[in-house]
Amino acid sequence: MAVVTGTNWNAYDASTMTAREIYGRTLAALAEGNDKIVGITADLEKTTAIKLFADKFPTRFYNVGIAEQNMFGIAAGLAQAGLSGQLPGSIRCPT
Repeated sequence: MAVVTGTNWNAYDASTMTAREIYGRTLAALAEGNDKIVGITADLEKTTAIKLFADKFPTRFYNVGIAEQNMFGIAAGLAQAGLSGQLPGSIRCPT
């Protein structure tokens, strides 16, 4: 794996990793410094590599099952509570 390290960021080499691997690793890395980041998925943790986040932060990970519509409602509620829900393959719900 090729990783370019900056002062406070990493850039992953897309020729050696898939986009979903980069997403999972980046989300987990960002969450290390921000406890308001939570991961939400609709039963796609392996497909989207958010599993990397889930393994590292199991108490900040929500698998809502095959219920995409509910996932957005949950993300909105978490945002109202001051958290930042990350939905792989969807939109980001900032606070």
